[in-house]
Amino acid sequence: MDNDSQIYHHAAEALAQMEVPTFEGLDPAEVTRAFDAVFEADDFLDPDPRWLDDFAREVGVISAGRVALRAATDDELADFEPRIKGPAGYFVLTSANGSVRLVLVPSFPPFTTRG
Repeated sequence: MDNDSQIYHHAAEALAQMEVPTFEGLDPAEVTRAFDAVFEADDFLDPDPRWLDDFAREVGVISAGRVALRAATDDELADFEPRIKGPAGYFVLTSANGSVRLVLVPSFPPFTTRG
């Protein structure tokens, strides 16, 4: 597994537990570089949809289907106000116990919660 894949896996493991990844023990510059690469798709403002599909699938596999990560719908985006003026992804992490709104940015820490 390459370094970026290890960083993404670390994040997926935390999210599968309904926790925000801390990246403890990992180099913040490497974490930032890995998530910056996620935004190097068509417009540099949104995460690469292929990456998101793979990442969300990994969260589901690690959680044995108990946790799901998905992009926020247009209607849900109002819950993320004020929004970031720059590259960002807006997600909803759900389980039987509730949901968490997450924002992903290409900096450290890459994941934060809203609301």
